[in-house]
Amino acid sequence: MESGTDRLLVCIGPSPTSAKVIRTAARMAASLGVPWTAASVETGRTRALSAGARDALLENITLAERSGAETVTLSGYDVADEILAYARAHSVGRIIIGKSRERGWEALVRGTIVDRLLRASGDIDIYVVQGAAEPRPAPQASGRRRPDRRGYLIALAAVIAASLVAWLLHRAGLSEANQSVVFILAVIAAAIWGGLGPGIAAAVLSVLAFDYFFVPPYLTLAVGDVQYVVTLLVLAVVALLVGTLAARLRRQVETARMRERRLESLYRLSEALSGASGVSALALAAERELAGIFESPVAVYVPGEDGALGLARAPEPQSGPREPEAAAWAFANGMVAGDGAGAFPSAGALYVPMGTAHGTIGVLAVKSPRAGALASPENRQLLATAATQIATAIEREFLAVRTRASALEAETERMRSSLLSSVSHDLRTPLAVIAGTTGTLLGLGEGADPSTRQQLLTEVSEESDRLARLVENLLAMTRLDSGRITPAKEWFPLEDVIGSALGRLKKQARGRKIDKHIPADLPPVPLDGVMIEQVLFNLVDNALKYSPVDAPVEISVSAGADEVVIEVADRGPGLAANETRAVFEKLYRGTAAAGNARGAGLGLAIAQAIVQVHGGRIWAANRPGGGAVFTFTLPLGAPPADLGAFDDGPLEEE
Repeated sequence: MESGTDRLLVCIGPSPTSAKVIRTAARMAASLGVPWTAASVETGRTRALSAGARDALLENITLAERSGAETVTLSGYDVADEILAYARAHSVGRIIIGKSRERGWEALVRGTIVDRLLRASGDIDIYVVQGAAEPRPAPQASGRRRPDRRGYLIALAAVIAASLVAWLLHRAGLSEANQSVVFILAVIAAAIWGGLGPGIAAAVLSVLAFDYFFVPPYLTLAVGDVQYVVTLLVLAVVALLVGTLAARLRRQVETARMRERRLESLYRLSEALSGASGVSALALAAERELAGIFESPVAVYVPGEDGALGLARAPEPQSGPREPEAAAWAFANGMVAGDGAGAFPSAGALYVPMGTAHGTIGVLAVKSPRAGALASPENRQLLATAATQIATAIEREFLAVRTRASALEAETERMRSSLLSSVSHDLRTPLAVIAGTTGTLLGLGEGADPSTRQQLLTEVSEESDRLARLVENLLAMTRLDSGRITPAKEWFPLEDVIGSALGRLKKQARGRKIDKHIPADLPPVPLDGVMIEQVLFNLVDNALKYSPVDAPVEISVSAGADEVVIEVADRGPGLAANETRAVFEKLYRGTAAAGNARGAGLGLAIAQAIVQVHGGRIWAANRPGGGAVFTFTLPLGAPPADLGAFDDGPLEEE
């Protein structure tokens, strides 16, 4: 098993040596079988690189990505310190860096980047690759900003202003030491507003101005007293140091602001993604946030059900990037394509693969407002981080969908198994009774006793009725589950529907007492007569099964302003605390059946489904004094003007 310290880290920059270093690191990572990362460090100097140097840096980043490296862009003041800090934070065991020519006072005083890495690496192995031939000076060798006229004009204005203030102090009789301090302020101002170059220029101009105007003999650069030489030297050193520190502070502030902007952008993106649900909504949130950040149209591509890559949301964005070939290549290869990249460089957008630990799940496309505008390392790093965030959110959504589908499949399988188990038992029992009884009748032949024959035929009839009800319930439950059942409502007198249901229950009741409490002024109710009759049949049949034979079943009806309430109550054992809701679940059977009460557990579920499609409510509760009561409501509407047109007459009891 790999250890975390087997990871390789390669340092890259705009130098031609970086390409050789990348190829060396790719071979070493392949031979060791370990992951590797290519890191570029963004400092105040690297941000001031020429356009050619930035293009070279981008080419090296692209080469590293093509070679299989993970690329990161670090920000800081010192390259060596940032590289070592990243290596220790990510358990890097080996660092590979190129040995290029470095110029400048920093290399002479502190040593080269390679020297500083070797001194501070500790237990991290440092591999130094011999630099490639560099016929021209490396773009980053000078480390200075290109001439900035505005900065140098600020430096000149600051020195002139300092000279005027110093002249006023001189006229006031203050010493040269007080006058020289004013020039240090000018150097600080020039370094902060203009940078290191203007700060150094201000330091030189300050020394010359102080010598020319305020050191005797005046209006000449000659120094008449040796003590003024020391003053000028001190002023020059202090001015240079203060200017350098001020310029460094300015670079650090710029870096901090840039990091803050990146973090704020990523935070807004993360917040937008966390509040969205569904791939289309996630894509819309990501496109809106990134379009605001880059001021460019953005699109998210994800594979469809057929595996073909397409835009994640519909309708398609009218101004979004639409180059499916570049997007498909980025998705298939897991590498950046499009504007400024190695593949499809002439495309009008940059296509960044959105990958997670489980692979690439989509492509983020950003349309470039102008050629190469998205090619900077900082923009590429921001896009890569944003793509990872979006990919994680989409993957989370995919996993949630799969989890819900798996749970639904498991529940469906459980219901199927329960249904088969329940129905197979309930179907076999009446069939076995019918088969046995008819076999007995056939065996007895014509010599069967009439009373015995009558008893056996009654049993066959009852079991046939039970079998028919079971099949009817199964068919009704299937139709209701399909969601395609719409009640054909008409205005019916509710007492007629109740009478029809009780007529069907004569065999089940067998003379048992069923009390009805129906007000005489009960208005007609808009309902589907067949469906509500089935509800009443199931509720009363359930009450008869779960209550003693000598206990009455009561049906009560009351009308309110907006609905009519129907109650079916019994004096049975009642419901357990956890059964008031469970009794309406499919295939649930009560735990307190009276006698040999049997059922498939579908009657109450069918009743609930029918009441709900009517827009009503149904619930169960225990009855004071013992027993259970099932209550359901049906909404009332304004009756039609001509009620007789809707009344087909009372339903006859069977």
